[in-house]
Amino acid sequence: MELAYETVRAKEFSGKPSRQDCVFCCESEADARRFAEIHGRATNLIYEVELVDQSALVHKTNYELIDFEAGPTKWDELARSYWSDGHTENIEVICGGAIRIVRFVGPVTP
Repeated sequence: MELAYETVRAKEFSGKPSRQDCVFCCESEADARRFAEIHGRATNLIYEVELVDQSALVHKTNYELIDFEAGPTKWDELARSYWSDGHTENIEVICGGAIRIVRFVGPVTP
């Protein structure tokens, strides 16, 4: 699945950061908690972060478009949607550069 998404990105969305060389983030603490809850990551820790280089490539997308179980016949279609702009739900932020930890927020579950 990752290879299919990377192939679509390289051919059709080359200005987007690669999932194979990035940092995955959420837009807010609430989003991070929701992601952890949905994906069973209750032991995760949450940090507030910022880009080291403000000109680094960033892409905001819907993490629900990552579907390992959809199978190869659906992956190209899902990848095109994933790499398109305009997502407003289930946002993950893909940062194509280094990040700096601003502060430790805390564990997902108190």
